[in-house]
Amino acid sequence: MCRLSATIHTPLRASHAKAFSLPNSLGCRALALLLSLALALASSADTLTPNPQHKKKKATHPKSPACATGCKPDTSVPALDADAPEDAALQKELAPLARDVRRATPGSYEKLAAFANKNSSSTWGQRAALALAFNDFSILHAQPALNWLQKA
Repeated sequence: MCRLSATIHTPLRASHAKAFSLPNSLGCRALALLLSLALALASSADTLTPNPQHKKKKATHPKSPACATGCKPDTSVPALDADAPEDAALQKELAPLARDVRRATPGSYEKLAAFANKNSSSTWGQRAALALAFNDFSILHAQPALNWLQKA
């Protein structure tokens, strides 16, 4: 709004007084009220309508081709004589020890380490060493994990 050049209050002329009369000011106020209500209703209607579902983006990279023959590595499972009573006994001894280490039972780490050192030449001792390496690595003890991996 422009500032008046003078601050002297002068009465309005008769032609201007009719323009700013009481009925017109009520009409302007009513019009402003209706306009503000219409805007409020329009904005609330936008928030009440559900947003359209976003479409999933398509993958830009192509799918990998199907595996040709010979792409899987040939790995063999170590031959364990499950019928041998010694292997069955070692397996039964190793399973609860490894489970206790995983559950963080007090003293279980030392028991499994003793089992791994005692049976270091057998497959079961190597498996115990792997379990100890996994346990050490999962709690961020890299050097002991490396030592157990070398024993395995």
